[in-house]
Amino acid sequence: MVEKTWVVVKIRHCDRVNRDVALEVQKTYPPEMLGFQPAHLGSHRCSNGKMCMAQGMTACVWSGGNPLVDPFRT
Repeated sequence: MVEKTWVVVKIRHCDRVNRDVALEVQKTYPPEMLGFQPAHLGSHRCSNGKMCMAQGMTACVWSGGNPLVDPFRT
């Protein structure tokens, strides 16, 4: 059975919401019957993304609204 989990990549301070947020990636692990294989990386998200989208703050790539702007790029 395929297992999908969200894993925290890093914790950063977001100036837009003035708080620390977790930047997460979805990892998909293949079934054991296929033997050992590395996890596949999927979607990325911010722990505060839903709140930003609900308030109309869509300029952040981590909120899922604008893939061209990444305020956490360092």
